Amino acid sequence: EAVLQFRNARRNLENDRLNAALDEATQGYAAFQLSGDLEGMAECVRIVSHALSRQGLRKQAVQMATEELENFRAKNQKRAEAMMLLTLAETKLNHAERDAR
Repeated sequence: EAVLQFRNARRNLENDRLNAALDEATQGYAAFQLSGDLEGMAECVRIVSHALSRQGLRKQAVQMATEELENFRAKNQKRAEAMMLLTLAETKLNHAERDAR
């Protein structure tokens, strides 16, 4: 179920259906959390962060990714931590590119 929600969220994000992407990724996050799949959780956070950023909610996107980064660091989950660092970099880069236009 969690994998399906993640795939649907990613597809929705790719097709600019941002609210649907947020809903699916949030549900996927919860399902991955129940199963203890931290990498799945991190993938869902990336989608939520990108969707929020595209909606102009960059501060919320950065705050959420930063909080998750701290959680993954506390659990010594290097791959999930790296995914959050990438998410933060992408969010900030996308914002800078929009400002440059």
